[in-house]
Amino acid sequence: MKKICMVVDNSLDHDSRVNKEAASLAKAGYEVVVYAQKTVKNSSEEKVNKFLVKRASANYDCFSIYKPWRFVFSLQKALKELKAEKADVYHAHDLPVLPLCYLAAKANNSKVVYDSHELYLETLDRKNMNLFKYLLLKLKFLIMGLSERKLIGKVDLVITVNESIKEELKKRYKIKAVETLLNVPPRSGVVTSRDKFKDLFGPGTKVVLYQGAFGWLRGLRQLLESVVYWPENFGLVLMGGGPIKTQLEKLARNLGIEKKIVFLESVPLEQLLDYTSSADLGVVPMLKTNLNQYLATPNKLFEYLVAGLPVAVSNMKEMKKLVEEEEIGVVFDPENPKEIASKINQVLNEVGVYEKMKNNALKAAEGRYNWQLEEKKLFAIYKRLTI
Repeated sequence: MKKICMVVDNSLDHDSRVNKEAASLAKAGYEVVVYAQKTVKNSSEEKVNKFLVKRASANYDCFSIYKPWRFVFSLQKALKELKAEKADVYHAHDLPVLPLCYLAAKANNSKVVYDSHELYLETLDRKNMNLFKYLLLKLKFLIMGLSERKLIGKVDLVITVNESIKEELKKRYKIKAVETLLNVPPRSGVVTSRDKFKDLFGPGTKVVLYQGAFGWLRGLRQLLESVVYWPENFGLVLMGGGPIKTQLEKLARNLGIEKKIVFLESVPLEQLLDYTSSADLGVVPMLKTNLNQYLATPNKLFEYLVAGLPVAVSNMKEMKKLVEEEEIGVVFDPENPKEIASKINQVLNEVGVYEKMKNNALKAAEGRYNWQLEEKKLFAIYKRLTI
């Protein structure tokens, strides 16, 4: 049995991509172990969907600039652990863990997969950041850029999340072996409940859902400002969490819209569809602050589709293309709250529009955007790697 060692620099709890890939490969007969970060609520070792999760105190992020002495202790410990796995393939989930995976693979004469979840080097934005912190992060990203350039041509395969990022990586680093693996959920199957939000607002309220991390670059300020222009029978659910939650709650009070907004905590991945499908429309208001944002296809977009929700999204390249090709929603200028409100109203209140987009969303998820299809690509990739 071939062994795969995956590494991620988070706790894995809400990382749907890593969970799906690991579960699929374990189902296909590979021995899969995933190294993730330990938190107070996680056990050090557990079996999940036939794969083993090891959460250690060692940090697998190779690029900490705030505690450079960590390399002597934490990173060396992490590298020793990875080498000891003696895996046939080391699968690095995103740039921060790539150097460790590469070194562990070289020590064991193993294969290396670099799974680029985004254009990591394009995620730096100075907004709401003081000059000192920005300069530190610029230094960090410079080091990361040099590492990516040095290693990406030496790995056995690069995987990424959509065609635009694939083409950007190929052009930037003059590489050929890049595969696209969409970060889509499985086909919906049986939905046990569609009434998770029924008691949050008054009778007949149409629920607009944003699910995911809370951050200013995700356009949540503009989304809340748009609620001022919504009809009385529209309500907004923000489901997730992040450091700006308190500021968002204050903004809602200042705008006088606190009764039209409900904040909910993130839910486990296995329960997510029940909540998502309880809404009427899904929204992705991401701002155009960098190239990574412009080319993104966020998880939540595909989660909305598989739950049968029409969508309202920012007018960025990949999202705009998908929405217009599949006729599953509307596109708006994320900096314009009035336009956001107008487009959401267009979907939810125009006769015939909503049902058509809802049906198209389900068809798109069933026929093209589902993990059952992407899983076959993953199997083919690993068959070539481990043959």
